[in-house]
Amino acid sequence: MARRRLIWKVIPVYVAAVLLCIAVLAWVGGRSIITLLESERIASLDSHAAVLTHEAGEHIIRGETAQLRAMCDRLAARTGYRYTIINADGKVLGDSDPRGFSTPNQAHRSEFAQALAGQVQRNVLRSAVGERDLVYTAYPLRRSGQVVGALRIVAPDMNPAGLTWSIVARVGLLLLLVAAAAGLLFVWLYTRHIAQPLHDLQIGAVRFARGRLEQKLRVADTEEIGGLAESLNIMGRQLSEKIRTISEQSAEREAVLASMAEGVLAVDPQQVLISLNRKAAELLGVDPQAAPGKAVSQVVRNAPLLRFVSQAIASEAPVVGEITLPGPTGKLTLAASATALRNADQQRIGAVIVLNDITRLRELEGIRQEFVANVSHELKTPISAIKAAVETLLDSLEPPEQQSDNNDAAADEDEQLHRDERDLAAKRFLPMIARQTERLNAIVEDLLSLARLEQDKAHSPIPLEPMRVLPVLRGAAETVGAKVTARNQTLTIEAQPALGVIGNATLLGQAVVNLLDNAIKYSAHGTTIHLSAHRADTEVQIVVTDQGQGIEPQHIPRLFERFYRTDKARSRDQGGTGLGLAIVKHVAQTHGGRVSVESSPGKGSTFRLHLVAGEVPDDAR
Repeated sequence: MARRRLIWKVIPVYVAAVLLCIAVLAWVGGRSIITLLESERIASLDSHAAVLTHEAGEHIIRGETAQLRAMCDRLAARTGYRYTIINADGKVLGDSDPRGFSTPNQAHRSEFAQALAGQVQRNVLRSAVGERDLVYTAYPLRRSGQVVGALRIVAPDMNPAGLTWSIVARVGLLLLLVAAAAGLLFVWLYTRHIAQPLHDLQIGAVRFARGRLEQKLRVADTEEIGGLAESLNIMGRQLSEKIRTISEQSAEREAVLASMAEGVLAVDPQQVLISLNRKAAELLGVDPQAAPGKAVSQVVRNAPLLRFVSQAIASEAPVVGEITLPGPTGKLTLAASATALRNADQQRIGAVIVLNDITRLRELEGIRQEFVANVSHELKTPISAIKAAVETLLDSLEPPEQQSDNNDAAADEDEQLHRDERDLAAKRFLPMIARQTERLNAIVEDLLSLARLEQDKAHSPIPLEPMRVLPVLRGAAETVGAKVTARNQTLTIEAQPALGVIGNATLLGQAVVNLLDNAIKYSAHGTTIHLSAHRADTEVQIVVTDQGQGIEPQHIPRLFERFYRTDKARSRDQGGTGLGLAIVKHVAQTHGGRVSVESSPGKGSTFRLHLVAGEVPDDAR
């Protein structure tokens, strides 16, 4: 899995938090400003109306209609609002909009009705001629405690939605600029006080891992990182002291171990060689003078031995096993036994490993294993003969001819009944024998395939060469074509013609056929199976995707084991041997690759062969 820098994990969280805060603050701030502006406008209208109501009431009492109309026109020209004045009967006495006189009596309008009742009324109504909402505010006109008329002021709405978004956008932009400046400051502080000190620690840790323990790490001025650097420096100093002590003790043990016929080596808990005798150096092919004081992985490049050393150090009980090493005349097989190495205080300080050469014994066992493999191979002949005989018997089996005996009709009837029962049993069990023979034949073939793969991997590597992938996919599709047709399925192929891998065409074809055969068996009739290949970085992936029943998550880790089945009864009914996916895994490993699977119950499965990509010459197939 690709690793990301810490900063790229922190920044998305920071940006998300900042954007959320900006959105909330901008929205709350914008709404607060809108509310404040609305309140100020209402207060302005009320104070403006308070002055007008007295003058308008005087004009109504005096019947000065012309003055009322002039007052409405004057105020409308100055403020841009519409002013309408009616008397107590609802008659329009003045209106800055001439159209207002088209309805002489407006007492029925809600705002005027409330105002004539002595209440201030505000309504927001859709304008009949404009696109913006209008605020209708009506005030009662009183003289001597009596309502003598009403004043209505019509002002355009402030368009809260548009104004809100405008204010929110400006406030949000300002906050975003502040957040960006704070983010730059944060990145600078992070780089100076966190990233750079951690990078220095990483370089120092790599230096320690290479055995260069004399140079101390720089201690940062922060408590956490500085404490870590000090701890690493202490670890390096202690490790250096232990290595020096081990080197001094190795000379003392060498004299005792030199005379032993078995190979003996001792390692400390860090898998550093404390000592080894001459025989062990001979078996391992190392310099007995230079090896002590070094890690086992530095002097011996053998994975089984390294795993055995790790197991010996980790286990409290004695450990036994076998290790195969390259020798001057061939491979060496060593019987290894290990036990804990303790000091005078009975504290464990490592492990002692004893190696015995049992190459000749294992050669004899190899002859026995080869014999078993030959026996399995020879079993194919009688199995094939049995299969052919059973199929012939099934084809030639016909109902018995009717025979009659006039002298003993009862005996003939019993004989005929017995013959019918025998024929019924034969028809019942012979197909079963044929199926089991076919299954046994498939198992033997798959076992032989696995044996050949393991034998070639252990003794002689399979030749690999640059090759194109598309011909392999097409050949595999042709091999399973009859099965696809029989189940009314569709098989699609997708791959670039120039796509190439380093591989063996025969083995890759066998692996792809096994994957396709698996997809065909576990997909319903009429479904589609997709076979594709594509390049991903330095590898090529061959992908088989089906629309089958899928695989439960608990089965996936063991899916490529021999004879492992997710549904044993259903797998056997469909003729599977339980070895197909194991062969696929071994083919992938033979090519230096691997196999993977993705599946969900009810959603199908996707199997991938991960292979080493290779450039194929233009004249290659």
